[in-house]
Amino acid sequence: MLTEEDDVEIHALAGRDRKTIRRYLAGQSGSRRQDQAPSCLAPYRPYIAARFVEDPHLLLSVLHRELAAEGFDRCYSSLVKEVRRLELRPICPSCKHCRDKAPTVEIDHPAGEEIQ
Repeated sequence: MLTEEDDVEIHALAGRDRKTIRRYLAGQSGSRRQDQAPSCLAPYRPYIAARFVEDPHLLLSVLHRELAAEGFDRCYSSLVKEVRRLELRPICPSCKHCRDKAPTVEIDHPAGEEIQ
């Protein structure tokens, strides 16, 4: 028979994958981030950094073609995912002011009226 504590613990773990629970009980981390392999961009990071210094607006499709010529064998979506995950694209100082301001349009109208 289960105690009330066991019942609470079982309900707390509901929805978790059994392999995650097993890994946690074995003393391993429940997070996959620590278990991830190194980035596929590791050998190309100096080149990518240099290209973004030259042009912070560089299209990733162009970068993908350049890296493919250097031996990068992953698809375009893998490149995009890794550039975002590693935050490799710098914030352009000339464009930063546009991101800080939320685009708004103020229209004068009486309170409570809808505008089409």
